[in-house]
This record gives sequence, structure tokens and C-alpha cells, in this order.
Amino acid sequence: MVFQRKFKRNGSLFYRESAHLYTPDTKRIIMQYKPLLFFGFLAIVLYAFFALPSGDIEESEKSGKKDVNVDSENIILETENVNVASEIEKEPNVNPMVKTGSQLERNEFEVVVSVVSTMGVGKSCRVHMVTQGNPDNQAVILLHGAKYSSHTWKTINTYSILSGNGYYAIGIDLPGRGKSPRCDDISVSDFLFVFLERLSLKNRPIFVSPSMSGRFVSGFLTNTKKLQGREISEVITGIVWVAPALSAAEDELVTLFRTTIGVPFLITYGERDRIGKRTVDILSQNPRSVIKIIPNAGHACYLDDTNLFHSNLLTWLASIQNPNENV
Repeated sequence: MVFQRKFKRNGSLFYRESAHLYTPDTKRIIMQYKPLLFFGFLAIVLYAFFALPSGDIEESEKSGKKDVNVDSENIILETENVNVASEIEKEPNVNPMVKTGSQLERNEFEVVVSVVSTMGVGKSCRVHMVTQGNPDNQAVILLHGAKYSSHTWKTINTYSILSGNGYYAIGIDLPGRGKSPRCDDISVSDFLFVFLERLSLKNRPIFVSPSMSGRFVSGFLTNTKKLQGREISEVITGIVWVAPALSAAEDELVTLFRTTIGVPFLITYGERDRIGKRTVDILSQNPRSVIKIIPNAGHACYLDDTNLFHSNLLTWLASIQNPNENV
């Protein structure tokens, strides 16, 4: 394209045809700010690559959330048809050692937790949940780490594998994670009690507790106010610890595990994971502990070797229901 460019020479105005898309002045400006334009473009590219969400990533070793001590004696749980999604599973059996629930329905829904304090002030919290399997079967509650959610267990077929082997799988998005909004009205140590008391499960559940979720489970175990004189074994059947973070004092947990815990543990972690190696000494104080190390795996060992994790999990689950079986 040809443009006309005007200029002055000896006080007279002339026009010159030019094939350039910009004048010498604009060219000078572009050249002057070329480094700035380059680094601005580079910053945009780097932001898009690193800052935007890119799915599940390695779990954080630290969680910034704090316990909130709120009186939650009167707690009401009700179900609500919010974002309900059901699907029929047709997932491949990725591990020949375990069965998947190939035709079992998986339901996703939200529950609304209403908290009424002694001052008469009520607030509500929404918690996203996933279930699959027969509710009459042994319930297995799948928690998650700081950078994960209930959806993570779907990506590795855990819901289908558990339900296909005769368990009732329940996934929860912990407050402020996944599809569950932040909720400061229920403390970390009270949270699991709220759901066990109000979900009306038909048996004492088993917790699967990776990383950050260990703060909820360890807080649950030491919450004498909510236990109300009951033994832990009267509330839950067992715990699967996956390199957990622990919120309670180590001495308190060691004493608890050595004496009154009363439920079996499966302790599993990746061979390359420092957190798992730190906590195993505390958790293994429970004489009913079984330790399984995942070779060449990191902190999220269930993602690094899903087949071995599921095999160890199913073997241990069968052993606590049939004590004569070897783990």
C-alpha cells in the first residue's frame, strides 16, 4: 500500500509517495521503546504460563488457614439440590488386581451446614461432596491435600475402585478448597464431627487423610469436647494416613496413639517424601499400624503410583474387616 507523506523543504510544503506504513517519527518512537515493548510482551507470556491455574500441582507443605474457635453446639445439616450431577461410570479397569464400579452411579452435590451460636446468630456454609457406591456398605471418606480436591480421586478412579470392591466412597471438598467456599464458622477440629453427626452414615467410617487434611483428622482425634466421653473406636473404624500434616501437639498424639486410640492405621508415603518420613515415627506409635512405602514416589504418592496405592489400600481395608487376612 502506498501512502503520501508531507514534509517541508526551504519553507515549502511537499508531498512524497511512500510505501512505509509509518513515518520516520513513529519509527523512531518504536525503536526507542522497543525494549519496553519486548519485556512487556514477555511478562504477559510468563504470567499466562505460570500464574494461571493449570490443574493439580504438587501439594504445598504448609497451609495458611487457622483454627477458628466458634461455638457450634447447635448445627443443622440439610441437603439441597445445588449443581447436582450424576453419571454412569464406564472407566477402564486400570489395575487387574482391583475391580472398578463400571456401572455404579456417582453423585455430586452440595450440603448446607447451618451454624447457630449461643448468641442466636446463624450462618451457613456450603460443602461440595461426591459419593459413589451403596450407602449400606462400609463408608470410606476421602479427604485431600492443600492443592487438590474431591475431583482428584475421580481422576485416578478411586471412587470406582472402592465402590466396585464393596465400599461406599465419599469425597469432600474441605472448606475453602475445590468447590467449597471458605467457612470460618466451624473450627478445623469440629468440622469432621459435624458431618459424621449429620450425614447419618450407617456405619463408622474410615478416613483417608493426605497431607493438609491431617490437620482436620488430628484435630478430630484430640477433640475431647466433641467426643463427649466416647472412645475413638466408637466413632470411626480406621484411618489411612498419607504423609499427613498434624495440627495437635506431638506429645499429645504420641500418648493418644500409644494408649487409647483403639483403631487401626494404614500409614503410607512416598519414598522421596520428607513429610511422610517425619510423621511416621509419631503415627506408628499406634500398635495397630501398618506402614507401606511407595517406591520412587513423592509427597502425593497416590498420584505417582496409583496402582500400588489402590492395591495397598484395598488389602488393608480387607484386613481390618477380616483380621485373619495378611496385609
